[in-house]
Amino acid sequence: MATRFNTVVESTATNDQITQNEHLITKRYADANYSGGGSSGTAYFLQATGGSGTQDIGTSATSIEIDTADFISNASHFSLASNGQITIATAGTYFIGYTIDANQTVGGARQMTITRLETNGGSGSTFTEIDGSRGSAYSRNIDDESEAIHRGGSIVTVSAGEIIRVTANKTSSQETMTALLDKCSIQIMSISASVGASGVSSATDTTANASSIDLTKVAGTYYTSISNTASYTVASGAVAGGFAHITINKSGTEPTFTNAAKLAGATFSASTDMKMVVYNDGVENLFYFLSE
Repeated sequence: MATRFNTVVESTATNDQITQNEHLITKRYADANYSGGGSSGTAYFLQATGGSGTQDIGTSATSIEIDTADFISNASHFSLASNGQITIATAGTYFIGYTIDANQTVGGARQMTITRLETNGGSGSTFTEIDGSRGSAYSRNIDDESEAIHRGGSIVTVSAGEIIRVTANKTSSQETMTALLDKCSIQIMSISASVGASGVSSATDTTANASSIDLTKVAGTYYTSISNTASYTVASGAVAGGFAHITINKSGTEPTFTNAAKLAGATFSASTDMKMVVYNDGVENLFYFLSE
């Protein structure tokens, strides 16, 4: 059962309130125990393939065009490009595995192909190989055991916006190797609690006048609003357990809200700075206030 937070609580209140009948939570408790995310997180996952057709593999590293999502936790978590580059939106630790199916179509000699994961490190267009991710295989010739199946993977800690790709190359220019894109795939799964974790973060996003709160993107993030009469909308598709944390100026009036229910007892006070916390319990969007 989801914990319901339903009142204004002072920072001087005791932490024992968390165990009471109404499951109250203090600002002090939140800051102490939810900074940077809770002990459990929202799973981020992606399985993608290369769609249909083939792609030639050269002697230099070729980015395999894996660009079709089969399973994805949320479209905002991963961005797929036609050149096979996958952008991971949220920092954290992930397991990344892949399969590349290469087929020899020209040539009678054995051909070695090598695959690996690469990353741009979070910025720029330069990619480097991820340690432990390399795979290799060879085909005999076009008539006998022509397919070479490569599997590899690694555990990777990435930054927000980091780009991952799978590359392959052949070791000889005499034979022709092509990737069978419908048999090429990648799997990316979050394995760290901080990824998408619920909780109130100590980080600050100084976005002003935030008029839309998308809980799929701001779980565990402060939004500091300089507007005290704003209207807030909670976007659809919220992540269960996600928090959005907004500071409301003490001189203002309570902002209006859509797509969210105000919990009973969550009284707004115009005489003090208020932190409005939006929470999704897996069923509905709820909001309440924490006083300074």
